[in-house]
Amino acid sequence: MNSPRTWRRRTWLAAIGGGLLLVVVGGYLAICVWIGMGVRAQVAQAQSQYAGDPVEALMALVADEGQPLKDRDYAIWALGQLADERA
Repeated sequence: MNSPRTWRRRTWLAAIGGGLLLVVVGGYLAICVWIGMGVRAQVAQAQSQYAGDPVEALMALVADEGQPLKDRDYAIWALGQLADERA
């Protein structure tokens, strides 16, 4: 038979486990949103300078040796996140 002490212990463990799960899932979702915002920002920057769809504009930015290396690196990262076969 479950004693009140055992019941309290199980309740606390369930609450702690649920809280940890909530933190992990919330963190994962926050990171996904953050990555999506970063990709959108890189696409907007590339499309402000080059014509085409997001992948074409990012590839044009990467190919332009006149662009700063940092911008080209970010464009490469964004292309990787988009996972398009053309990149």
